[in-house]
Amino acid sequence: MSPSQKTTVIISTFNRANYIAEALDSLLNQTIRPHQIIVINDGSTDKTKEVLTPYYDHILYLEQNNKGKAAAINHAINFATGEFLWIFDDDDVAFKDAHERHLKAFDEHPSISFTYSSYCSATTGSDNRIIPGEDVRTPIIDQDNFFIHFLETCFVVQQSMLVRLDKFREIGPYDETLIRSQDYDILIQLFRKYQGMMIDGPTFYRRYHQGHRGGAGDVFSSQDIDTKWYQYEKEIISKYINKLEIDEFLPISLRNQKLCPDLLRLAHLQRMAICAIKGLWDEAIKELYFIGLIHARTNLTNDELRICFASMKSELSIKELINNKAQLSNFKSSLNTLDSTISLPITKSLYYNQIKHWKFYAPFENIKILSLITQALISHFKKKINRE
Repeated sequence: MSPSQKTTVIISTFNRANYIAEALDSLLNQTIRPHQIIVINDGSTDKTKEVLTPYYDHILYLEQNNKGKAAAINHAINFATGEFLWIFDDDDVAFKDAHERHLKAFDEHPSISFTYSSYCSATTGSDNRIIPGEDVRTPIIDQDNFFIHFLETCFVVQQSMLVRLDKFREIGPYDETLIRSQDYDILIQLFRKYQGMMIDGPTFYRRYHQGHRGGAGDVFSSQDIDTKWYQYEKEIISKYINKLEIDEFLPISLRNQKLCPDLLRLAHLQRMAICAIKGLWDEAIKELYFIGLIHARTNLTNDELRICFASMKSELSIKELINNKAQLSNFKSSLNTLDSTISLPITKSLYYNQIKHWKFYAPFENIKILSLITQALISHFKKKINRE
């Protein structure tokens, strides 16, 4: 690695006095120490400042009144002097060689704009030290499909990333109106414009702990974390779904060409699936009606089948659908407009969702889902009989 490669690490912290020192130690003890570590105290009311005092010779310490993580990082970036940016969490622990491995990837692939990795889960011992857990596998997605898969599922976490600082500044700043999932929002913008690569193996321990989560503006129980992620990601995707050009829902290799009916169907199926996964049902239903008007090939491609099966995978989104009478009625109608080659895999996906998550749904919700599946299958067999 070139000695000129310099990285700025930014940690925004709020009431993590029990964890922040271990996070900092893991960064200061890297095989290649980062050029600059900025810690911004976002109005902590515990002993965070006292814990950080012994580190003042090794970090740039900033503080502000509590304004949230987005505002804290936006402020800290003004002081960044590195070529690369590593935004780390105040309760996680980096592997000793994490920074070195990221830099090696940039050295070997100078055209990339970011790197990312998988991570290991972890819990906390009685002494507040990290207890390593199992590897959490990050899916290996080729760059051709990377962006559209990320719109479906937030499978990259920012602690696992090194990003060229000039690229980050170009897309930033963070949206300070967002209380949570600010990283998902900013990464959508990054991945829309730039390409990167995944490095082998995990690079940090991601700490999972009980008790309250979130910042001062939105404190919630750790048991509610999945629901919170769903709600905020729904809000974020709603910002972009109508801003993106329809060809941006295609793999990169299929963009910038005339949209024949086959490509048009693929793009709108992908847009429908993203809307359905994120709970944007009015948009998803509009897409289903439009897809029914597209005269493309009869048989679905493997990519289209994957998209159809992915569309019904979110139990939180399905729960919203079946409890909204108007949307549920419109969804049923939209399925009936489709050729069975499309409606059947979507129905199967809904069936697999119910089998997997039936305990998540209330009994009356399971009945509604079963009724929806039954009606869709009856419609499918009626169409099949009419064709024959």
